[in-house]
Amino acid sequence: MRNLRGGGKRRRSRPMNEGIKVKSERRLSPILRKWISLNKAMAAAWKWEECPWWCNERASVSIFAAAVWKAGGIAFEEFCGEKVYRRSRYKGRCDLYFKFRGKEYTAEAKHIWSAAGPRSNGAISPIEEALRSASDDVKHVKETETKLSIVFAVPYFPKSCENELDLLLKKWRDQLLKIPCYNMAWVFPKKARRALISKNEFYPGAAVILRKA
Repeated sequence: MRNLRGGGKRRRSRPMNEGIKVKSERRLSPILRKWISLNKAMAAAWKWEECPWWCNERASVSIFAAAVWKAGGIAFEEFCGEKVYRRSRYKGRCDLYFKFRGKEYTAEAKHIWSAAGPRSNGAISPIEEALRSASDDVKHVKETETKLSIVFAVPYFPKSCENELDLLLKKWRDQLLKIPCYNMAWVFPKKARRALISKNEFYPGAAVILRKA
């Protein structure tokens, strides 16, 4: 029989406040770490009364682009580029281009508000759908070395769940980790954990999920 006290291989738990998961493309890890630190730095600069993840897709892309620059790459946002649909070529908006450690990426991004309260069922399904949608969008971009779909996911909880917020947040994060992806990062600072956008909801942090299109 397996020795339950010490004979089996233990599964290392992942940190709750912040962390990254890398399935492939490890070269992007420095960008993910900078993304975490920038989110915390901005919230701290605003004395935890405002948080960057409370904003929209455009703001989320700008923070990711800043993380690329901070990690030593270059990034270009919201530009008009050539796209291809079937045999037709046309000009369209692209969310993000970046170059890092000699490799070029083009990405389309989505921002998701993810209901994560105790009565929320299938909170992760909309995130997976957003990844597929971003992947469909970026496939139209003219040839690039690597095309990515990026989703910025922000879980939210009703104020009535304050006493069980940490447990519900961990449950949401654990579900997130099951999503097939290139890599991801999350940040849920303790000082922002119970900051309120409105009188009725908590938005404690954010995750970024990257998938190769």
